[in-house]
Amino acid sequence: RGLEKPLTSNASVVPLPSSGNRLHSISDPRSVHFICATREWSKINPIFFAAGKRLNEQRRFRIVCSCSAIRWLFVVLILITELARPESSFSAHAQQASSATSESGLAAWQQIYSVLTSPRCINCHTATNYPEQGDDRHRHLFNVVRGPGGKGVPGLNCATCHQSANADSTGVPGAYNWHLAPVSMKWQDTNDRILSSTAVCQSLTDRSKNGSLDGPGILRHHEQEPLVLWAFQPGRRRDGTQRSLPPLTHEEFVSATRTWVSTGMPCPQNP
Repeated sequence: RGLEKPLTSNASVVPLPSSGNRLHSISDPRSVHFICATREWSKINPIFFAAGKRLNEQRRFRIVCSCSAIRWLFVVLILITELARPESSFSAHAQQASSATSESGLAAWQQIYSVLTSPRCINCHTATNYPEQGDDRHRHLFNVVRGPGGKGVPGLNCATCHQSANADSTGVPGAYNWHLAPVSMKWQDTNDRILSSTAVCQSLTDRSKNGSLDGPGILRHHEQEPLVLWAFQPGRRRDGTQRSLPPLTHEEFVSATRTWVSTGMPCPQNP
């Protein structure tokens, strides 16, 4: 461009890239095209360089993102595989913990059951229309019957003889609100046979039978109920001898109940 007029003879000679050993004069059209192309490329080259740099950065970013995505995909697949394996350490630990909890709960229940089916408790948790007495669980004297609310009938109400405390001088036991447990909470059948551990457990945990008590309610009942407390301080018989006690102390009984409740109140599966 701009070289419409021919160059004068005194034009300077500029060394240009050679073809063999021959130098081209600036008056040579090939030299002119080379110079023009060189000037234009010096303007275009930075643009190409910047575009190439941006392209490389974009490619590098896509590669980094792709690698990160692949790494996370592998992590997710490994987690899914481990969680799906029944023999995985996580599942094994969970199963072991659940098994240990269930075993401790069932062991605690057996301790509770030993108390509930002792004479001090079961004599008032009958399936019949009368209470029982003594370690041999014989029928109550004087033909005492259950009556409304488990408190006897007029003339033979429980409170007629059973006061709010033991009467050791006469051998009559006593505690606040003396009465029979409802039939729904029986620990024996109509033939006076003690029910199985499973049957008693299912009855005790059935809120339609136990007075709508949940786990904490059962624990509170065992801790505070006056008639439960009486079983561990039953007083003396008419002959002055001490009544037999449940196989556990009250503290041990409450502790076993607390463990049983905290483990979900499990019941034995076999009768």
